Amino acid sequence: MKEDLKLAAESEIERLLQKLNDNYLDAKVNIYDVDLLISKKIKALFINIIESIISSEIEDEQTRGFIYQSFQELAKVYIDNHIPYVVLINEINFVQNNLMHLTIKHRSPQEALELFKLFDELETYTTDNYLKNYLVMLKKYNENRLVALNRTLRDEIIRYFKAHIIWLNDLVDAIVEKDISKVPEIHHHRCAFGKWLDSKEVHDLIGNDEDYLKLYKDHKQLHMVGTQVLNLLQGDIQDFHACLTYVQRAENLSKHIGEDLTIISNRLTVKMANKDPLTGVLNRSLLNELFRKQYEISLATQNSFILAMCDLDYFKTVNDTYGHLVGDKVLKHFADLLKKRLRVSDMIIRYGGEEFLLILPTMKFAEGWKMLDQLRKELQKSILEIENNKISTTVSIGLIEVNPEDEDSCKDDLELCLKKADILLYEAKQNGRNRVEGRKN
Repeated sequence: MKEDLKLAAESEIERLLQKLNDNYLDAKVNIYDVDLLISKKIKALFINIIESIISSEIEDEQTRGFIYQSFQELAKVYIDNHIPYVVLINEINFVQNNLMHLTIKHRSPQEALELFKLFDELETYTTDNYLKNYLVMLKKYNENRLVALNRTLRDEIIRYFKAHIIWLNDLVDAIVEKDISKVPEIHHHRCAFGKWLDSKEVHDLIGNDEDYLKLYKDHKQLHMVGTQVLNLLQGDIQDFHACLTYVQRAENLSKHIGEDLTIISNRLTVKMANKDPLTGVLNRSLLNELFRKQYEISLATQNSFILAMCDLDYFKTVNDTYGHLVGDKVLKHFADLLKKRLRVSDMIIRYGGEEFLLILPTMKFAEGWKMLDQLRKELQKSILEIENNKISTTVSIGLIEVNPEDEDSCKDDLELCLKKADILLYEAKQNGRNRVEGRKN
């Protein structure tokens, strides 16, 4: 664009840059928790692009090369920081629309057309670069998931999840190499998992039509994505937008299948594990194995889980006042409430005396805190009538979110996780009892 456009639109350009700053920093970056230095880098790239378009001739080879290089860098920064593709395209469209407005207002229709063509090319170019970076990231991420799952292959159910991570990697390879022969099995009844899913064994295992239908639907849709990718590779037109959409959909479905299988696996674990004879919940003999397995599955499925320590308040007073037999009934009452209100896949472990440890798979901090606080309130309201005595009790809870992807997490160190939860439990006691204390780990 010529110098007179820059001069005529100088104040408008300043407003555009401010709008970009507010639009990006306030409305987008904060949502995805992007580091301040990264957000400044993204803003600087956009500003350089805008200034290059405003102050130079877009037909100039050097200018176009700089603009294309800047968009290529933008795509990589967005991928590296896990910012969704739609956010990047929205920002590009925001810049395009504002520059088009300035060009139409201050220059000729021909220059507006040239600018439109440039951004049309840039969007395709950026999508291609985002897709390439995304495929590299996904392949690396899947390899890490497989490493985690290889340590849990004694679990027959998790073996099927591993098979579909390999399936997803094969799909990535087919796209990268543009080779239709590498597209994995697209018929959902023909793969090993599909055959297993159709068997009577699975129906007996899941025992819930709604859970089965969810797993069946996720698996069927995953293979439908394979069909869509195959059709795309067989076509003459490279549609990077569609390809990216398909692969992201496949990744999400793969995670959903992992979550579904995790729930089923945990149900089996709870069913087969040794139980505490008084309360009927799990005893602590398998705690190390249960935690390790949950951690590795969470790492593979990219899901957090909740670890919570529960301790009945003033339980010694109950024993001293009413006797140990009544104390046992209070413990069983609390255990029954846990079994009633928690999910079938949640693990309830009698840790010792009046302490219970909870492992809640595929759950974030906010959801876990809300669930356990509601359970706390319900216990407080419940009255246990024993031998003409009305006994009420409360519970204090310390919880942490274990996120295998978080560098600040306690990782797979059970003792460290227990220590953190126990410290929070102590805080709950110190802060008045009958409360939940927790924080993201």
